[in-house]
Amino acid sequence: MKQLVWYSAAVMLLLSGCVHVDYVGQTFDPIPEGEAVTYFKSRGEIKPGKYRIIGRAVVTTTRSLDHYDIQEVLIDEARKRGADGVVLVGFKRTRRGVYAGEMDVAVTDTAPTTNSVNITPGGDPLEVSFDRSEPLRGEQHARTELELRVLFLKDKEALEQQLARRGRELDQLVKQPDPSDKRAPDGNGKKQEER
Repeated sequence: MKQLVWYSAAVMLLLSGCVHVDYVGQTFDPIPEGEAVTYFKSRGEIKPGKYRIIGRAVVTTTRSLDHYDIQEVLIDEARKRGADGVVLVGFKRTRRGVYAGEMDVAVTDTAPTTNSVNITPGGDPLEVSFDRSEPLRGEQHARTELELRVLFLKDKEALEQQLARRGRELDQLVKQPDPSDKRAPDGNGKKQEER
């Protein structure tokens, strides 16, 4: 089990360097690794009334990711944001450029020791370069960018409990005396200026 967790972490580390996430929304405490985060392929899979949307994101990458890699990246992002689920609502592939394929040419000297083959017909020495790249004729590659649009979801009941807790914490903070206030309370509960 530990090897699986380590392998998963290594894959996520490799993928996270090439994935950009532009997130807008609320963030909660991260979901622990042992707890499930649900991945939905479309909005139609979501049970009505079970979740609330807490954020949305546009995820872009130039890497070629398969469906399982995409799922893993999105679940990891949802876990970091404290979301109980994530739904893929749209994706598109866009061509970002075309470049010619290249190959490295390795030249080896197989001439006999007399070096008679290393002289051109004009009598000049033959120069051989070992470090060069040759463009492959007719071979072009397109660099594509994958853009995913996703929604991050929180269980409705858990969200209401967390928001109520946040509200209580905020109320307690508001009730605390302001440390920058120079007035001290008197015996009647009224504040008066310090002397």
